[in-house]
Amino acid sequence: MPQLPWLLFSRNVIYAPDLAGYLLILYLLIAYRQRMVTALFIKGMRMIKYLSILVVVSTLLISGCIDLHDTSSANSRFYGTWEYPCEIRDDGTGSYGGTLEISSETLISAFFSYENENCTGNTTSESQFEFQIRYGERVITPSGIEATELDLSIVFDDELVVFLDLIYRTGNQLYLGNIETGETRTTDINFDRYYTLK
Repeated sequence: MPQLPWLLFSRNVIYAPDLAGYLLILYLLIAYRQRMVTALFIKGMRMIKYLSILVVVSTLLISGCIDLHDTSSANSRFYGTWEYPCEIRDDGTGSYGGTLEISSETLISAFFSYENENCTGNTTSESQFEFQIRYGERVITPSGIEATELDLSIVFDDELVVFLDLIYRTGNQLYLGNIETGETRTTDINFDRYYTLK
């Protein structure tokens, strides 16, 4: 009987002595091919998924919706206009109050002196300063709360002055630290002075 064509399968040369054996080998080859096609299909679908994610992320990065260096989302709780409670002047004549306008890059402080004791009537004086700010790490203060490092810089008489401060929010109240100049950062929050969200 003539020998049927030999087939290489799993590194072994397999002979088909009869039609049944030949069909069995053919069936195994078809099943093996289908398994390979299925594996390639699954692999292709995974590649399409990963490429789709890559395209979406790249589009967001290019459009500016995602900024890998932006921490504004973590510090946005500080953004807004905050009002300083009205206080009577030390000399007992009139009162004063103020506001803080905080964004991702600046802090604008405005203080007003009033002729009356309840921050009403005409203003006798006012001052406003704009600071460039940089948010730093979150730290645990000696009082046990988690505050955020805040660097404020401003130019006075052509000289750059930097205040190494802390900032902390609880509810609708905002607190700063005991502001110091120089290389030493204030270590805790000043709870005697607070600002209320307008």
